[in-house]
Amino acid sequence: MNKKGVYSSLLNDLQKQLSRFFRNNEFKKYNRTYNKSQRDGLVHVINFQLGEYPIGNYVIPGIRDTLYGKFAINLGVYIPIIDHIEKHYKINMKNGIKEYECEIRERLKPNKHKTDYWIDLPNDISKTGNHVQEIIETEGFAFLEQFRSIDDIIKYYEKYGEIPFNSDDRSTFSIALIHYGLGNKKKFDEYCNKLIKDCTHKGFVEHIKKVCDNLINSIV
Repeated sequence: MNKKGVYSSLLNDLQKQLSRFFRNNEFKKYNRTYNKSQRDGLVHVINFQLGEYPIGNYVIPGIRDTLYGKFAINLGVYIPIIDHIEKHYKINMKNGIKEYECEIRERLKPNKHKTDYWIDLPNDISKTGNHVQEIIETEGFAFLEQFRSIDDIIKYYEKYGEIPFNSDDRSTFSIALIHYGLGNKKKFDEYCNKLIKDCTHKGFVEHIKKVCDNLINSIV
């Protein structure tokens, strides 16, 4: 087996070791990704990302090191109400929700680890499995549990002025879309009008206007 196959196989073994842990916590497996349904259609997502095989001059020692033979753990919260309104799109839940389909996203790392966090895939993955379970239980679940309902997301935004992985402007528009989905058009208009007036990203402003126009036309 080549190195590429070896690392993929080791990550498979790690996931097998963690299978009972995920089942006990009501997560359903979809290949490298796990989903757990929440209130209001939200879905908590945990994803294992294998470092890419280095190609060409990608690796520059000391500046851009290879992540091959390592893996990262990604967290996400899928908010269907946003996709339904902004994109008029419904994801087929039978295939599972991918981390990149989530509005709220985060790379899992221990609390004291400030930089991006990638974990080595050693030949003996038993200790690695224990470490992964520990950081998911302590850090991963703590992050996801902040967003168990639409109301939780709104309260988070009102407290911090943003939602994870999003700029301030994108966060505000996401909250505006949520309010629209809840039937609070006054709040939606208030947020959108402020963004159109104050946002310096012309492309994003045009996107906001387009979504607003589409919503008006869908009502007419």
